[in-house]
Amino acid sequence: MWFRFGPSSLLISLCLVFNILLHLITGNFATQEQCTNIYETWAAYMSRVCPSWMQGIVWILYDVKYGEGFYMQKDVFYRMALAVAHLNNMKQTKQYQQNNQTHVLVLPPFCNIAHWSYRTKRRLKWSLFFNIQQWESPTIEYDIFSSLHQPAYTDDMNIRDSSITAIYLSFDWNDKQTKRDYNIERVSLNMSENSTQKYIKCDISSLKKQYNVGSTNYSGNCNRLFLEEVFCIHFTKTLTSETLSIALKNLFQNPIIENKWKLSLHSVIIKFADKILVPWSYELSKYNLLNSLEFSKYIKNKAMEYMKLHSLDSQKFIGIHIRRGDFVYFYKDEIPSFKNISLRISKLMKELNISKVVISTDTENNDLKKMKTTLKSIVDISFHFLGDIPNLTYKEDGLIAAIHQYIILQSNYFVGTKESRFTSSIRWQRIVNGKSLDSSTEYFCSNSEYKAKKYMKYSELICREHTDRLPVTPISKFKFE
Repeated sequence: MWFRFGPSSLLISLCLVFNILLHLITGNFATQEQCTNIYETWAAYMSRVCPSWMQGIVWILYDVKYGEGFYMQKDVFYRMALAVAHLNNMKQTKQYQQNNQTHVLVLPPFCNIAHWSYRTKRRLKWSLFFNIQQWESPTIEYDIFSSLHQPAYTDDMNIRDSSITAIYLSFDWNDKQTKRDYNIERVSLNMSENSTQKYIKCDISSLKKQYNVGSTNYSGNCNRLFLEEVFCIHFTKTLTSETLSIALKNLFQNPIIENKWKLSLHSVIIKFADKILVPWSYELSKYNLLNSLEFSKYIKNKAMEYMKLHSLDSQKFIGIHIRRGDFVYFYKDEIPSFKNISLRISKLMKELNISKVVISTDTENNDLKKMKTTLKSIVDISFHFLGDIPNLTYKEDGLIAAIHQYIILQSNYFVGTKESRFTSSIRWQRIVNGKSLDSSTEYFCSNSEYKAKKYMKYSELICREHTDRLPVTPISKFKFE
């Protein structure tokens, strides 16, 4: 059965096709290792030929609004992976049994990311950060996908180097004019028809039209994509991964798209995928996506090297994340003082009987000095502030932050910052990897939460993240038909 409780049949099919064609060309069969890693298999083979089975695959690219950070990108991966899993699962329904398309998620490269410095012109792959589990939602890196769009790689002259169909998303539950759950509108690329397109609900400001051909920026202005067709899907009730998949499946059956896809590779880009609502953990569990983003071996190895170098691998420690950065400006009245943070850490150390504290923070130099001075004046223990990581292949602050996060994951107790995605990501990974809720969900109480309980000392005040969206139930406890 396709895309249900186990490794995706797509990967098995890819390996089978790869083996047959490789044997015909070289007389040899691929090894198990070659078949296991989709990136190695596809990268090695796609550089030579684009086989006919490619015509049955719909490549789904996605994007978020410009200015979002690394951990927002990570969150959106789960939303899009779930949408792709829903699309592939529709093959089992009577309504779509005649449609043999398989959907593959294309991962956008990390180029211009908020909160990262710009020491280099980056184009980092997801595989540098994560080992992505290929289950019901098969994925591929954009750079590998882009090689498929070269005419030299097609084995059928009737299949041309295709442009991409762009699908912009809009969501407004206050829209009472539209009675349907969603409305699909085609955006004209004809310059003379601009005046008739004023009713479009989606933000298409990134769309450029020239000679009846469109283009849009991609992955933080990493590059521009040429567009053959543009659609707007305006949702009025809810925009979840499942409702998006239903709308996409119906759009893919549109005669305009079907006719064009007879002559080109099937590729779409979902613009503003960050508008999709955060999925429930049981939805991700159903399609084996709950722990689909594990840190790569590179990240793990560098983290362990750092921990051994600073003797963090042989003792208990409390992991702390203190987000300052832009929070100092946007949440000035809410972020706790260094004194209150120090008091809470001191209280925790006594309660847990742990004498080592490891801190990850984006605090700037002047504030960092103040923080260290305050901590030392209140707490008489050993602090370790995570810093630069030696011997990195890529001297990227985003990579360093990922290594910091993996180190904090190993802590015996974790306290984070409210509203921080970095904190949320650590919390999620800790729970998925078996850490308890009690040791993973605390954050430093905001000033308003502290003022609401004036009768308590800050050091005794415990604030915890609500468990609604956390993976609190083991996968094995979910039962699906």
